[in-house]
Amino acid sequence: MKNMLPSGRTRTKPEMSPEFARLRTRIMRILFAIGFVCNVWFWFYDSYQGIISARNATLTDPLLVLICAVGFIVTDISERWRIVAERSLFLAFCIGCATGVFTFGDPDPQIRLYVIADTLQWLPLISVAAFIIFPGRESIPAAVIGFLIPAATAVWVWFNSEPANWPDTTNALLLNAIIVQAISLLVLVLFSYSQAAYQQAKAQASMMESAALSDPLTGIANRRGIERALEIQGASSRQWALILLDMDYFKTVNDQWGHVFGDRVLQNVVDALRRVLREGDVIGRWGGDEFLVVSADLSAPEAEALAEKLRQAVAVLPDDESGGVTISAGVALWDGDGGLAEALRLVDAALYRSKQMGRNRVVFA
Repeated sequence: MKNMLPSGRTRTKPEMSPEFARLRTRIMRILFAIGFVCNVWFWFYDSYQGIISARNATLTDPLLVLICAVGFIVTDISERWRIVAERSLFLAFCIGCATGVFTFGDPDPQIRLYVIADTLQWLPLISVAAFIIFPGRESIPAAVIGFLIPAATAVWVWFNSEPANWPDTTNALLLNAIIVQAISLLVLVLFSYSQAAYQQAKAQASMMESAALSDPLTGIANRRGIERALEIQGASSRQWALILLDMDYFKTVNDQWGHVFGDRVLQNVVDALRRVLREGDVIGRWGGDEFLVVSADLSAPEAEALAEKLRQAVAVLPDDESGGVTISAGVALWDGDGGLAEALRLVDAALYRSKQMGRNRVVFA
């Protein structure tokens, strides 16, 4: 990465990383496959045993099977189709619980008791499913709606059914299921708000760290930031190339055209340097017009060649962008196990020799 530090800019809406998005897609495909197999099994088993209600046989089970099958197919097509499939599955799940509650008054005792037990075991999962399928704050209203659908249906059936169809045990089970659903909803809402507060605090801490470790003018690491990067990278066993760059005659630019133009020159030079660097390279502002580049796994000739590319990138800038400045470079290798102070001393000495030899050149330590 050319700049290992956060940019300091905040996003109004968190973005999902590509890696996490791919993982989420794979998980949802697995869940759709499991849902398809389970619902097909329930559908045929309940029908074979003669304990399936008419609603489940003609509406709920076929609908869930169809959505799971379609969801498994369309999840990889696009983000839009994935969202449609997931939310359709959630809606069908809510409909399934609601229709199950409507079946509590079935005159057949065997069907009635089985459907009651089957429905009550799924009710508490509605809120959990809402928090999985719906992102961020959208999960809260989704969970509330998911709770109200079966709860309101159960209450309606409760007060409009024949007493003979509602033994005390059934009333107790239904009441317990609604209480468990309410507790699940409360816990998940508290978890959501706690997670939001944590993310906000984390974002603020990241922004403060970015401000402390980055250079506000150029957007790259400041000296403290590049020192931290060196500490982290020094813990590995890789070989690092250190390239110390210094802008030639930059003081003359400030004296002749002012500091506003000088700041713009600094920004243009940094942009030119970053265009040359590889993914994974780190650059930081080491001093006023000095920059330190840290690059991994380069041999001595490769490190010297990279420094020469950096020098040339600045040398070809138009004068109205660079003020006519060039850069001198010192190069040294550091194996991570040796002393960092000694490596920095070597690269600084190489830069000093570059200045002595006439500037606008690369010298290897």
